[in-house]
Amino acid sequence: MTVRTAERRRNSRLPAAFPTVIRDRRGKLLAKGRTANISENGVCIMIRRAAGVAIHDTVTIAMTVPADPIAGTRRLVNYRCRVVRRQEMGNVVGLGLTFIEKLP
Repeated sequence: MTVRTAERRRNSRLPAAFPTVIRDRRGKLLAKGRTANISENGVCIMIRRAAGVAIHDTVTIAMTVPADPIAGTRRLVNYRCRVVRRQEMGNVVGLGLTFIEKLP
């Protein structure tokens, strides 16, 4: 028997493992981690448990993403985000972030 449920998200998420740095509004380093998945409106990032990131915080993230997968080049993209979800899983924390704006 298969149970079907409606997707509650507005955008599809794609698996991704991009290195990511999270900083507070003043630029202080809060955590380093990796993305678990990404969508048009947000990203899920896995970090170590000790990081001091709370729900409703506004943070800046810097992700290293592929610029040209064939050539193997990468580029750094920066976003201002709001933390909308925090889930602790042992010594790892999953953060759900919503993109507020892309930064130059």
